[in-house]
Amino acid sequence: MPPRVTTEPAATGVTSPSLDALVAVVLHRSRVHESRLAEVLGRGSALPVRNARYSEWPVPGTIYLAPRDRHLLLDKGRLSLSGGPRARSVLELSASC
Repeated sequence: MPPRVTTEPAATGVTSPSLDALVAVVLHRSRVHESRLAEVLGRGSALPVRNARYSEWPVPGTIYLAPRDRHLLLDKGRLSLSGGPRARSVLELSASC
């Protein structure tokens, strides 16, 4: 049985709608099954939750999800998506991004 996804505000760690930051959620998602993760997390979040789109400018106060089977990156201030094998490491974003 897959893990249960909660819609409590603590699920995203964001409870204030006035957060002035980019929030990116990156986790392994199925390559073949559609996901309603953005919709489910959005129910319990004070901020909008959406799947990231390639080359879009991130909007502060929005939670971006890496689409299924994609890596979410920040490249020169824009969101970038790439393919490739699953990563098992943690990346650090510097303030100069």
